[in-house]
Amino acid sequence: LLMEKKIKYMNVLFIGLGSIGQRHMRNLLSLSKQNIRLYALRAKNSPGEISNNLRYNQNINIVKKYKINLIKKIEDLKGINIHISFICNPSSMHVNSAIECAKMKSHIFIEKPLSDSPKKISELKEICVRNKLICFVGFQQRFNPLIIKLKKIINQNTLGKLLYVNANVCEYMPEFHNYEDYRKTYAANKKMGGGVVLSQIHEIDYLQWIFGVPSSVIAYGGKKSNLEIDVEDSVAALLCVPYKKSILPVNLYMDFLQRKPTRNCIVYGTKARLEVDLKKEKIEIYKKNSKKKYRIKKISRNEIFKKEIKNFLSIVKNNTRSPIDITEAKKSLDIGIAIKRSLKENKLISMKV
Repeated sequence: LLMEKKIKYMNVLFIGLGSIGQRHMRNLLSLSKQNIRLYALRAKNSPGEISNNLRYNQNINIVKKYKINLIKKIEDLKGINIHISFICNPSSMHVNSAIECAKMKSHIFIEKPLSDSPKKISELKEICVRNKLICFVGFQQRFNPLIIKLKKIINQNTLGKLLYVNANVCEYMPEFHNYEDYRKTYAANKKMGGGVVLSQIHEIDYLQWIFGVPSSVIAYGGKKSNLEIDVEDSVAALLCVPYKKSILPVNLYMDFLQRKPTRNCIVYGTKARLEVDLKKEKIEIYKKNSKKKYRIKKISRNEIFKKEIKNFLSIVKNNTRSPIDITEAKKSLDIGIAIKRSLKENKLISMKV
């Protein structure tokens, strides 16, 4: 595979080099022990660099700094063996781009979500299986020590029988990236696969990873603000999850409207109540006459992304199964699509478990 000593350079393609693409590129360069030759296919050719704290520096030309070979179309790579491809363009373009890369027999990293539609996902999976390719979808919250600890506590039955879960993810869209017009971003545009449900799909993913896929979904909300967008900006969804021979209600609230960013999850059990705050980086468990705190060792946001890329490289090197492959990532996408469908049709949506 690509880690063989015979390979002088690891050829890496980035489709999309916005903030997340640039972050993955820097992390890849810092983690890989091989010489890397970079290629990029970009819709926007703005030369500046977007730092890990989302500051734009127009005085740094990333093409020159990182010696990136720009291409205008995939066909320009004819005769070049692309070992790894990073799909970092708008969500609606993920699967088509990934299929092109898979046909080149390139291992693939797809930034979340897998797509905004189930179309062609089976085709992508078939090509990856046929060519024995790794496909890894970027749900970096699975590498967050707080989410890992939450999953461990739940699995240890510390809280007793689970009664209810309430998760929230709220942030103000116009302040996502101060260097660009929010109205032009993928998250703000239906055609690009935007909307709060898929843009903030990390919560959907970690909830289904820990508690399971719901049997039904009902959601309320939609476009409620004066933001100049054509997608849903606030959603309250109730997921009915089959969990240990009963139904666990999981409530998820998401919006693009809160000027104070919020990211938390509260789990109610018969023995205790757990609160995890991803912003304050802490977990607290409340029992009768006691409170236990878990302080996770301080870790920067980018370190979580680096753990994700490190895991991806290890899987490719050792040719092992991706923990977040197409099948796994589609679970979260299916839930997101069901939520969107419930919003549109104003009814309960049943799902296959």
